[in-house]
Amino acid sequence: MSKRNLTLLMLLITAILIPISVLSYDEVVILDREPYDYRKMWVTPSAVVRLNPALRAGCGAIFITVELSNIRYRIDGGDPDENDGHPINAGQNFWLSDSYAIDNLRMIAVGSGARVVITYYK
Repeated sequence: MSKRNLTLLMLLITAILIPISVLSYDEVVILDREPYDYRKMWVTPSAVVRLNPALRAGCGAIFITVELSNIRYRIDGGDPDENDGHPINAGQNFWLSDSYAIDNLRMIAVGSGARVVITYYK
């Protein structure tokens, strides 16, 4: 196979796989855990927010849905800002199932205020 044909094949494979990975991003996976609390939180672009200390203590997993505006988050103990941190768009959701990550989750809205909906699991 020529180098040109190989390059075209790789581009075709990439074009097929990228939409598949984007579609599977919002997949909801049911954990073998019991939900024990449900909260909504406002996240602003002017201040980093963290989860309630009483709720995150002993929490085994959280499921978060982002509404109204995009956010950025970090789980390493550092603060996100409008240009730094993992971006999550409004309408997307994500799981955290590590107690260190849950305890160190910090979020900030990008642009305008966002609301996050959180289910806490034992």
